Amino acid sequence: MDYKTARPLIQSGDIIAFTHNGWGSLSDIESQIVRMATRSEYSHVGIAWPVAGRVMTLEAVVPMIRIFPLSKLLPFYWISLDKPLVPEAEEFALSRVGESYSKWEAIKGFFGKTKDNEKWQCAEYVNSVLRKTGGVSRKDTPSAVVFDAISNGSTLTLVTK
Repeated sequence: MDYKTARPLIQSGDIIAFTHNGWGSLSDIESQIVRMATRSEYSHVGIAWPVAGRVMTLEAVVPMIRIFPLSKLLPFYWISLDKPLVPEAEEFALSRVGESYSKWEAIKGFFGKTKDNEKWQCAEYVNSVLRKTGGVSRKDTPSAVVFDAISNGSTLTLVTK
């Protein structure tokens, strides 16, 4: 589906997921290492957040949790949860913006060893926010977040330019 068609359908709390197959830059190599270490088909997840006529993503990336325009992240996979963020979840998500990202936390996510601290990785952040809405994955890896959402009846749609 193209972004222009998907944009008005994307709701607050929907999961945004990415795969990454490149090896051309240091960032590409780091993404591949994390994917291999976590045995994850997906390299990254975030949360959709429509606000002020835009669709943003709330995401944990190097160096910190940020708010970023979703239109700048094409292509991506959109997982519609049909559960908009409750105010408590939105408040929690926004209160973490600016906290540090940790590649080590990403690797530990595969082993279920993430902990409550001020260092985050993407799936841990998504799970922590969605826990406030009633949805949570069994593991803090991007693939676990995606596969658990799909196994609970959500749909996965590739969104392109």
